[in-house]
Amino acid sequence: METPSQVAVVRCEIYQKETVQKAVEKGLAMLGGAERFALPGEKILIKPNLLIGEPPEKQVSPHPTVFEAVLRCFRKTGAALSYGD
Repeated sequence: METPSQVAVVRCEIYQKETVQKAVEKGLAMLGGAERFALPGEKILIKPNLLIGEPPEKQVSPHPTVFEAVLRCFRKTGAALSYGD
């Protein structure tokens, strides 16, 4: 496994569901996987950091496809997820 000093940005050229999911999974794997940050049954709040109500194409807040991919990854850990801002 790579050490944090060797971790790079994972590029994702399009916001297509499967492409984004693979990129998020790769990024989390580079950090040790979602299970490194969440235990089964642990209560976790996923915060999207919404700024203003603009369309995703304006790139003001995290794209909904990325947020959804993060939720799917952490759901696999068995953690009790909630989300809010």
